[in-house]
Amino acid sequence: EQYVTVEPVATRSGSRMLEKNGDMTPFLDIEEMGEIPETDQPKFTKLSYSITDYAGLLPLSNTLLQDTDQAIMTYVAKWFVKKSVATRNSLILAILDGLKKVEFKGLDDIKKTLNVTLDTAISAGAIIMTNQDGFNYLDQLKDADGKYLLKDIPSEPTNKMLFGRRVVVISNKVLKTKAGKAPVIVGDLKEAVVLFDRQQQSIDYTNLAAGSFETNTTKV
Repeated sequence: EQYVTVEPVATRSGSRMLEKNGDMTPFLDIEEMGEIPETDQPKFTKLSYSITDYAGLLPLSNTLLQDTDQAIMTYVAKWFVKKSVATRNSLILAILDGLKKVEFKGLDDIKKTLNVTLDTAISAGAIIMTNQDGFNYLDQLKDADGKYLLKDIPSEPTNKMLFGRRVVVISNKVLKTKAGKAPVIVGDLKEAVVLFDRQQQSIDYTNLAAGSFETNTTKV
């Protein structure tokens, strides 16, 4: 989520006007005391959104809760936060997975993507996202002098960069290797994905409704 654009919204549906990346034409020159001509307009596109609810029901034994009520509910609250993160990750990755794919046969293809395929404005803010398998491959590459190609980020010695761009590593469980090929996502994800967030998350429970009373459970 931290790598895409997050747009807080207050309603369940609506739209936002976003500026499209396009060719920027220069100002025209004018004669002294000459009339200033109209310039071209920024180009906008309308992006509609519709908030969808996601939820899950977790039954807990009342006997267990009576023994360790506070500890169990605290654990469950943290567990639901992890589920929320996993849900958002799956939605973001589903959009990225739907984009056109190309095969990277080596580092030259990644370099060409940064140099040519992406607009310079996008390339400047690009990251290189991959999973553990992809990172393991990149992390073992060396130049002719035997020096590793991945470099430490000076202020963050545990993080790496390639061609001056941050390398972001995602768990294999989340970003999967398919048919022996590790995924590599190159670009500025804030320009690719917008997450509309109504910022309404809640945890509630009952020990009477939803069949809880009959089964002596509390459903969260």
